[in-house]
Amino acid sequence: MDPRRPLILYTNHLGPGTGTGGVVYRVALALRARGYPVEVVAQVVDTAPAGVPVRSPRDAVPNGLRVAFDRSAGADVVRASGGVHAAWTAVGADTPWRRLRARFGAELQAERDEARAFAGAQRVVANAERVVRELRLFHGLGPDRVRLVRTGVELDRFRPDEARRREARAAFGSRGRVAAFVGHSWRRKGLDVALAAFARVAEPADQLWVVGSDAHAARWRSSVRDPRVSFLGAADPAAWLPGADALLAPSRYDAASNVVIEALACGTPPVVSLADGSSEVVSDRRLCVADPRSVQGFAAGLRLAWEDAGLRGRCRSDGERWPVSRMVDGLVGVLAEVHGERGGDAGTA
Repeated sequence: MDPRRPLILYTNHLGPGTGTGGVVYRVALALRARGYPVEVVAQVVDTAPAGVPVRSPRDAVPNGLRVAFDRSAGADVVRASGGVHAAWTAVGADTPWRRLRARFGAELQAERDEARAFAGAQRVVANAERVVRELRLFHGLGPDRVRLVRTGVELDRFRPDEARRREARAAFGSRGRVAAFVGHSWRRKGLDVALAAFARVAEPADQLWVVGSDAHAARWRSSVRDPRVSFLGAADPAAWLPGADALLAPSRYDAASNVVIEALACGTPPVVSLADGSSEVVSDRRLCVADPRSVQGFAAGLRLAWEDAGLRGRCRSDGERWPVSRMVDGLVGVLAEVHGERGGDAGTA
């Protein structure tokens, strides 16, 4: 394709960690390594990818093929990184107050921004089959405009690692089995279910590590009396997942959480809700729980993950199917379609 004009990647947050900002960081590096001219426009920058120009939304941006990883209107390609906001609203508005809030302010504005972004894009990229269905249901987008490209994982960074395992477990004096809960927005991610499921099956020497942050973290911490539960804060999951014997992921809604694929790559069995699109790549369906609020279901899955020693190797095999290179190949294919339809007049990939 025409190498004269850059790919412009738009994101709210950019950095080497997890979440959408981490995906953009890895995609930018991979595209640059393949020789594609690429720039990033980001509101918040933790760390810029080496060799990739990063601009503020206030800066002038060169003409190119625009790829939004958020709800930016006017992009040629939009990746529905967080899924479909209206779908989460339908699930998350489970109290009168939340139902009322969903019709006003920031929640309603997010739905409007999303609708404009999807309506103006030539292609919308979904990261799970469930998101493909939601795009059709809530936005009327058919197979001519939607492409499935699953999130990739850094297999060299997320891997079974005995040294990391020993270090992580030594840091907390772990003598028994360990479950991990990783994520932000703990209500949506189902920390209440994870805590209850752990309490149901854990023995005195077992531990639950809570990795991530939440606006109400202090309230959560004060409500947990179990000394076996440790709050690690916003720590790098690559340092902790190898030390865990299972991941508890009872999310009420997730387009396709990165941490489930990262856990697979580490050989850490994820017990995951079917409300998370990443459950689609977990081959052992016994680890997948239909109801994200089922304490009994997640307790049974945790018990299985702790007791079936063969799961670790099978999980690593699942993770190896989704390297970052596969995700980049998929995105490049989508960009090639759009570039071809525009007659090669702007953009490159």
